[in-house]
Amino acid sequence: MKMPTKAELLKLQQRYRTDKRIADALGGNVTEHLVQYWRRKKGIPRTSLPKFSEAQIRELWERFGDDFRCGREIGLSKAGFYSWRRRYGIKEKPRALKLEQLELRFGSEPKMGRNGVFVEYYRTVAEKILARCSGLEHVSRGEDIDVTPDLILLDTKGANRLLTGPVADKVRIVSGWRQIESGAKSSNVASIHSVYSLLQGEDLVPNMLIVHNSHAAAGLTAFSTLSLFLDDARMRKLMKHGKFPIKVPSVVRLTLQGRLQRGVTAFDIFGYAVSNLSKSVFENRVIEYAGSTTEKLNIFERMSLCHLTPSSGAACGYTVFDETTRRYLAKRSRSDHKVWFSDNKAFYDHDYLLHISGLEPQAIASGDMTSAVKVSELTDVGDVSLVFIGGPCGGGIDAIKQLADIFKGRTVSDSTRLLIAPLNNATYIEAMKRRLLIPIAEAGGIIAPAGFRLEDIPGFDLKTEQTVLMTPYRCDGNFLANCWFVNHLTAAESAIHGKLTAHKR
Repeated sequence: MKMPTKAELLKLQQRYRTDKRIADALGGNVTEHLVQYWRRKKGIPRTSLPKFSEAQIRELWERFGDDFRCGREIGLSKAGFYSWRRRYGIKEKPRALKLEQLELRFGSEPKMGRNGVFVEYYRTVAEKILARCSGLEHVSRGEDIDVTPDLILLDTKGANRLLTGPVADKVRIVSGWRQIESGAKSSNVASIHSVYSLLQGEDLVPNMLIVHNSHAAAGLTAFSTLSLFLDDARMRKLMKHGKFPIKVPSVVRLTLQGRLQRGVTAFDIFGYAVSNLSKSVFENRVIEYAGSTTEKLNIFERMSLCHLTPSSGAACGYTVFDETTRRYLAKRSRSDHKVWFSDNKAFYDHDYLLHISGLEPQAIASGDMTSAVKVSELTDVGDVSLVFIGGPCGGGIDAIKQLADIFKGRTVSDSTRLLIAPLNNATYIEAMKRRLLIPIAEAGGIIAPAGFRLEDIPGFDLKTEQTVLMTPYRCDGNFLANCWFVNHLTAAESAIHGKLTAHKR
């Protein structure tokens, strides 16, 4: 590619800020190092502009006068906005009172009605999404409503089984991440290779209501959406009428605090949570993950946490929109969508605080997702013959980067086979560009196609394996007793040693 002019480079730097983002925007054979070379040739220094200007922070502070509400406008936590305010020396309260600082209640305070719900509607994100999709101003837990989803996700079998008649115009379907029969296609039905292909385009936006017939879509709630499972009866009613009945579920807030130890991931947080809380806490409820630990999780760790949540008996689990979500979506779609947050006084059916400092890597028997055991306590597990790492709990680009660091200069045990499948094609391409797959292949690992699953191997039978470790790409309990779910770091370390071993390097 021809070297851009200095003016063009300055314009690109002003828009994309970093060399890596400039290289991604230009595409082709342009790399981050090539952009750095161009900058040096043109005498352009590395960008040093802050993410948020003083004028932007001051304008928000004078408009709202509250760290939480100011941070909410730009996707920051209360503490995050406060740190930016201190950075610019903005410490005094606004002198002029503006309309946004007023909370007009008109005499209505939260009161408990006869039916056990609050009269004043302080709502969670889940309730706001359901209210929008039902066309109502407010919805209350336990209320029967009819909702129209923003997106329907069907797997191949579901598409061929359910798309047999006319489909309502307002229904938008993305289906068949393998192959759809021609008779099942319609004008408002699109096909994708994998459900995680949605992460590459503009279809996924915050505050969507997604319904599906496969729990593979559960991880999409990491983008502050709702993703609900529908049986065939309600799915057919949805296809015909464009809406389906639902009872507004109760919402449970799970606040995670503490510092994650080395070798611990979102998988271990889930295992710890379901082992220490009653099953009735999760049953048919929506779980809202909050807290400082949740905010520090990258987008793929959040997907892992949300992907696992329905296996506990919950309707779904979601994380609230913040700066991490905004940064991820801004690279792939418009970031100017209206975003909702749970109100400060929103009512939760239960509100739990979990301290996860000192948490150790966990292992879950594939037949019971509600009981986790510390890896250090599992001494009776035999030699590991197969390790599979993939899906939302181990196939993301950040996970593959960690795997490359683990396998660099090391080899897989002779008695163990290692299969690694990137989450989607975009992850596969990014891993190839960054040369992350080379250490894995040199260690003896097999790189499978994007979205690969064990059942895609012709004639494969888990009964012939001694002990199988895998990241849970599906949690339906149909695996054999010799299968254990672990996080991707534990799986990688176990592949090297040939036995169940937690990662502590």
